[in-house]
Amino acid sequence: MPIVPLTVAEVADDNGEAVFLFPDVPVGELWSGTTAIPNAETTALATVTAGGILVGSMQGPSSYGPWTVDHSQRLAISATGLQPGTQYVAVWHADTKGAEFSTYPAVSGTANLPVSPTPGPTPASFAAVNMSIANEELALLESIDAHLRQLVSLFT
Repeated sequence: MPIVPLTVAEVADDNGEAVFLFPDVPVGELWSGTTAIPNAETTALATVTAGGILVGSMQGPSSYGPWTVDHSQRLAISATGLQPGTQYVAVWHADTKGAEFSTYPAVSGTANLPVSPTPGPTPASFAAVNMSIANEELALLESIDAHLRQLVSLFT
């Protein structure tokens, strides 16, 4: 499939907060794309999570990302600073061609991946950024890094 605008509508609660949960990604696919809340106030703030792990932040109606999510995760936006009682629509312009880039299900055989001429982040550099990152979060970051390196290698 091409890039598909997935939308989720929510009404801001009495505190001006709303949580937008996007649809699950099908097994065997990776979806990647940018998000926005087009009618959000310019002062609205939001956090973006994938599978409950913080992956980024947003402010106002601008577009942010891209965020990459697989079937074991779910993309969510938690927004604050919205007008109470107002309906908002969050949009994820998701590239759903993920089956072409996915590592699920596992494939037997050997894969030769090119080594990047510029070294990327290492587990040590992730730990240096924030010493409070739990081992599970570090493993997830390493997994995401590996997936992104595979995606980059397809285009270089």
